[in-house]
Amino acid sequence: MEKKTAFSAQELGRAHAALLHDLQTLEQMLRSGGGPGVRELRSRLAAIHTHITNHFGYEEQSGWANPVLMQQPRLEHAVESLLQEHRELVAGLETLLEEAVGHDILPAGLSEKVLRWIQRVRAHEARENDLLERAFIEDLGAGD
Repeated sequence: MEKKTAFSAQELGRAHAALLHDLQTLEQMLRSGGGPGVRELRSRLAAIHTHITNHFGYEEQSGWANPVLMQQPRLEHAVESLLQEHRELVAGLETLLEEAVGHDILPAGLSEKVLRWIQRVRAHEARENDLLERAFIEDLGAGD
């Protein structure tokens, strides 16, 4: 059982890194002088949609949520809030994808909306990391 937990933690770490890489690449594209065309933006957003829904699904089913709740039941509200953010972030991404459909050129303001969404994802990931630190590092420190 211990090996499975270590493997899951490694997989989750790789998924986080891949997601952050995807977001960084998209952000750099949007901030560059020319920016992406609407087709390229749609393609990248669609790829991120697949990646992030798989990532969030992994976190919810096999990732950090259950171990945190087992270790620190007092963090239930924080865990539920982060899981709700998963749904909100996916819905936000789906809205961005819908805004890009049916256009030959990038709609005005869409790049800025995507950049704000990326910042929301990064803030979410930071809150998850903080929660994991509170759940496991504080717990380890309590035994000293």
